[in-house]
Amino acid sequence: MNLRQLAKVVLLTYALLQAANTIEPDCTSEGRPLDPDLWLHWYRTTFVPANEAWTKAMDELERVTGDEFPGRHPQNFRPYCTQILNETASPL
Repeated sequence: MNLRQLAKVVLLTYALLQAANTIEPDCTSEGRPLDPDLWLHWYRTTFVPANEAWTKAMDELERVTGDEFPGRHPQNFRPYCTQILNETASPL
């Protein structure tokens, strides 16, 4: 996978992780799930796979970029990946 493809994967897997978080089942003000079975199902089938995919993509980005790795905070890696995509974009 080249750097452009990897940047796309990082951004896409992060979007999936954000989407997974937006559909987390409701919890009490103390953070306890209102429906523990539903929450556990969401966690196992939605959150964990999304988080693992994003983590794998970020690990690869860190391996490929070495000292240039922007870190795992969205304020750092999103602009970095967007810049890669913009710099390597094919002309129309």
